[in-house]
Amino acid sequence: MLIIRDFQAGDRAAYLAMSRDFYAGPATLHPVDEANFAATFDAALARSPFLRALALECEGALVGYMLLSFTWSNEVGGLCVLLEEIYIKQEARGAHLGSQCITWLLDTYRARAKRFRLEVSPDNGAVAGLYARFGFAPLTYSQMVLDV
Repeated sequence: MLIIRDFQAGDRAAYLAMSRDFYAGPATLHPVDEANFAATFDAALARSPFLRALALECEGALVGYMLLSFTWSNEVGGLCVLLEEIYIKQEARGAHLGSQCITWLLDTYRARAKRFRLEVSPDNGAVAGLYARFGFAPLTYSQMVLDV
């Protein structure tokens, strides 16, 4: 049974290792400064209103994590929940944990949110298929970004 809970202080080392693995795999387009992982963990523990970091546990073992961020969307007139990252350890994949995570996300925030967003790498077709089964659809426009 999957348990989804907020990060706790004792999750730090496991999260940092999983985040390193996430950014080394096909789900991302480029590497990220590992100092960002620690900053994210610290912000989550400080209960930032912009971030929720969730540990995924199965049979008492930490098997993954989800990072959510929150914004307001004028386009839909309400809260937008962005699934920033979802990571499941290799040994736990294939047990439908991703589906359970998306179900939890929608059940938890559907009454408050007007939109759910996520990003998926073009090379990660299996995950894109999972998201499509839940009703997520590709955007018809490109996003632009400025990192400072």
